[in-house]
Amino acid sequence: MKNQKEAHMPKNFWKNFVGMIALAFLAGCGVQARSYVQVKDRVDQEIVGNAGYLGGTPSAQAVDRSQIRKTRKVYVLEMSKADNPEEDTVASPSAAPASENTEAYIPADDADDEPYQRRIVLPDFEDDTVAPAESSPVGPTTATDYTVMKDDTLQKISKQFYDSYSKWPTIYEANKDKIADPNRIKPGITITIPPLQ
Repeated sequence: MKNQKEAHMPKNFWKNFVGMIALAFLAGCGVQARSYVQVKDRVDQEIVGNAGYLGGTPSAQAVDRSQIRKTRKVYVLEMSKADNPEEDTVASPSAAPASENTEAYIPADDADDEPYQRRIVLPDFEDDTVAPAESSPVGPTTATDYTVMKDDTLQKISKQFYDSYSKWPTIYEANKDKIADPNRIKPGITITIPPLQ
């Protein structure tokens, strides 16, 4: 029986150690922890019927349940955040000291009984005085030769000439005879940058 308790000691030790570390961290967060042990009845110890035997009657040893504990220990850890009076209280205007420079608000008697209505003015969309902005073409207007540098990719070249990474297939289609694999282009080759249509 003693060996069995010694075997559980490291398990309980580590549980307690981890629990103490967790409590230390939580204590720094303004959390209050309370732990206690409850003793509860064991409801799983009632054996009804043939006590687990498939047939026949149970032996006298099986019926004798005096050695089995009828209660169990439950370790309870309750965590609660400490009440912070600064968070819960809201300063009321009457609690604030009156300053010499403040004046009491007195509503005007001649105020209209109608609620305030906001006037919304929509712009006139039919106005033709504003000319649409002309967009300048992006990229070269004629075919341009470019010598591939080290660490260049078709996406980088596309960004450089067309201001977009997604136009690289246009460059690849124009240079299929010079580029075997669009994912690996060799530095030093000269490719043609076609104009966008």
